[in-house]
Amino acid sequence: MSRFELWELTPVIDFYIHHDNLKAFVKPVTNVSQWTLMVISSGTFTYEFNDKKGLVSDGDMFFGPPGTELKRQIITPMTFDYMRLDWYYPNGALANDHLSLPLGKIRVSNAQRLFNSLQYLELLESRDDRFSKHWMNHIVSEILYIYCADVYEINMLFNMTSEDALMNKAADIIKKHAYEKMNFKELAHEIGLSPVQFTRRFKAAFRIRPLEYLTTLRLKRVQRLLLETNYTLSEIAQRSGYQNEFYLSKVFTDTMKVNPSEYRKKYK
Repeated sequence: MSRFELWELTPVIDFYIHHDNLKAFVKPVTNVSQWTLMVISSGTFTYEFNDKKGLVSDGDMFFGPPGTELKRQIITPMTFDYMRLDWYYPNGALANDHLSLPLGKIRVSNAQRLFNSLQYLELLESRDDRFSKHWMNHIVSEILYIYCADVYEINMLFNMTSEDALMNKAADIIKKHAYEKMNFKELAHEIGLSPVQFTRRFKAAFRIRPLEYLTTLRLKRVQRLLLETNYTLSEIAQRSGYQNEFYLSKVFTDTMKVNPSEYRKKYK
């Protein structure tokens, strides 16, 4: 069913629960027949399945595929939303094997929108009427759209906004100068904060650190230039705010889990 785009899929939740301050998983090793989706409000855990492993923390999502042994361990007490669900194509066929579904740890740039959507799930959990069930599935669709907005570079068109006016100003500065040399110490001084205060306050406002936001902006441009131009990696680095192609390649590979040349070859 490759003719269907990822955003056309429809989720159907089979199980949902909200956990507060969970200190250990009841089943540290699981293997379920449906997709696992976890959205972390606070805390950290490690995961391992197939050839993937990593650390998931506050502000992250985790997608686990069906029929796969998943090993997981809580490192610091976690508050999170947990779901088991199936995906369906518009024609009603099961879409659990769709190749574009995200896997493992996922961090979206518009975390504020993500958590605004999630706030309803816990309220709907205890209700059994058809509308509430439909609304829960709609919220998961919204989560998928937020992820797709990153894939299609739409989230970067939105202004990062929060109730913290100073951090809104900082986010605007980062976005405006993302492809130039960026010094967060100077930016922190400019807005009247220490570097540590700035990082903590920015993350509290947007659930993402300043460097992560800057890296997201830059790598989205790198991805676009890799696919839409024949620029060398050195030229792309110059146009994306990186000091040289070697550092760009390291950041890209660490984040995307594939090096720039392989990404260009696979997707162009």
